[in-house]
Amino acid sequence: MSIPTKVDVAIGSHHFNGFQFGDNGPISIPAEAVVAIGDIIAVDGKPCKVTNAITDHVNNKAMHINIYITPVEE
Repeated sequence: MSIPTKVDVAIGSHHFNGFQFGDNGPISIPAEAVVAIGDIIAVDGKPCKVTNAITDHVNNKAMHINIYITPVEE
Protein backbone atom coordinates (compact mmCIF):
# COMPACT_ATOMS: atom_id res chain seq x y z
CA MET A 1 0.00 0.00 0.00
CA SER A 2 1.40 3.37 -0.98
CA ILE A 3 1.45 6.48 1.18
CA PRO A 4 -1.19 8.95 -0.05
CA THR A 5 0.00 12.21 -1.61
CA LYS A 6 -1.83 15.47 -0.88
CA VAL A 7 -3.24 17.14 -4.01
CA ASP A 8 -5.33 20.25 -4.71
CA VAL A 9 -8.55 19.44 -6.55
CA ALA A 10 -10.45 22.29 -8.24
CA ILE A 11 -14.03 21.61 -9.26
CA GLY A 12 -15.42 24.79 -10.79
CA SER A 13 -14.60 27.58 -8.35
CA HIS A 14 -14.35 25.20 -5.37
CA HIS A 15 -11.03 23.81 -4.12
CA PHE A 16 -10.70 20.65 -2.05
CA ASN A 17 -7.76 18.99 -0.36
CA GLY A 18 -7.53 15.50 -1.76
CA PHE A 19 -5.27 12.51 -1.22
CA GLN A 20 -4.05 10.40 -4.13
CA PHE A 21 -3.11 6.77 -3.58
CA GLY A 22 -0.26 5.96 -5.97
CA ASP A 23 0.55 7.58 -9.31
CA ASN A 24 -2.55 6.29 -11.08
CA GLY A 25 -4.71 5.56 -8.06
CA PRO A 26 -7.94 7.18 -6.99
CA ILE A 27 -8.10 10.61 -5.38
CA SER A 28 -10.15 10.82 -2.20
CA ILE A 29 -12.06 14.11 -1.74
CA PRO A 30 -14.69 15.23 0.81
CA ALA A 31 -18.23 13.96 0.27
CA GLU A 32 -19.63 17.51 -0.08
CA ALA A 33 -17.88 17.87 -3.45
CA VAL A 34 -20.19 17.70 -6.46
CA VAL A 35 -18.50 15.76 -9.23
CA ALA A 36 -19.69 13.43 -11.98
CA ILE A 37 -18.17 11.11 -14.56
CA GLY A 38 -17.09 13.16 -17.57
CA ASP A 39 -16.44 16.38 -15.62
CA ILE A 40 -13.26 18.28 -16.37
CA ILE A 41 -11.51 19.24 -13.13
CA ALA A 42 -8.03 20.46 -12.20
CA VAL A 43 -5.66 18.40 -10.07
CA ASP A 44 -2.66 20.41 -8.91
CA GLY A 45 -3.45 22.87 -11.72
CA LYS A 46 -3.54 20.25 -14.50
CA PRO A 47 -6.81 19.57 -16.37
CA CYS A 48 -8.18 16.05 -15.91
CA LYS A 49 -11.35 14.21 -16.89
CA VAL A 50 -13.22 12.23 -14.24
CA THR A 51 -13.55 8.64 -15.49
CA ASN A 52 -15.20 7.19 -12.38
CA ALA A 53 -16.54 8.43 -9.05
CA ILE A 54 -17.38 6.18 -6.11
CA THR A 55 -18.88 7.48 -2.86
CA ASP A 56 -17.82 5.65 0.31
CA HIS A 57 -20.47 5.38 3.02
CA VAL A 58 -20.27 4.52 6.72
CA ASN A 59 -23.57 3.81 8.48
CA ASN A 60 -25.46 5.25 5.47
CA LYS A 61 -23.54 8.55 5.68
CA ALA A 62 -21.36 9.67 2.77
CA MET A 63 -17.79 10.04 4.03
CA HIS A 64 -15.76 10.79 0.91
CA ILE A 65 -15.68 10.34 -2.86
CA ASN A 66 -12.96 8.39 -4.65
CA ILE A 67 -12.45 9.83 -8.12
CA TYR A 68 -10.49 8.29 -10.95
CA ILE A 69 -9.03 10.63 -13.57
CA THR A 70 -7.24 10.75 -16.88
CA PRO A 71 -5.17 13.70 -18.09
CA VAL A 72 -6.68 16.05 -20.68
CA GLU A 73 -4.52 17.29 -23.54
CA GLU A 74 -4.27 21.10 -23.47
